[in-house]
Amino acid sequence: ISGFHDFAGVSHADDLNYLLPILNKKYHDHMLHNTEDDVTMINIMSEMWASFATKGAPEAWQVTTWPDYKESHRFLQLGVGKHSDIAEESEFFPERMAFWEELTANLTFSLTDLDFPQSFFKDD
Repeated sequence: ISGFHDFAGVSHADDLNYLLPILNKKYHDHMLHNTEDDVTMINIMSEMWASFATKGAPEAWQVTTWPDYKESHRFLQLGVGKHSDIAEESEFFPERMAFWEELTANLTFSLTDLDFPQSFFKDD
């Protein structure tokens, strides 16, 4: 939803100015000017955040229900390209996910597998 040609998606904390609009006023010179699709997504995301905080489920009016995570790897894609479309999809970047799964497969362990004294795991 950005005006940049090589836009690859949102960054961590991009939604803060939607949730805390006071930042838009303070940093007005640095803010991007929102398109109609941007405003739609801002409203949807704000509604979903509020719903998640109050009900534990990210819901918004006229938006597909966010699916529970299952082994089928279905997910809710928020925004498609520069549009505010929302759709349930499957297989999020399967090649990238396979890379990380293979890389981390041998790194998975439990803290209890390590040789720590039992006092390390107690709440004192």
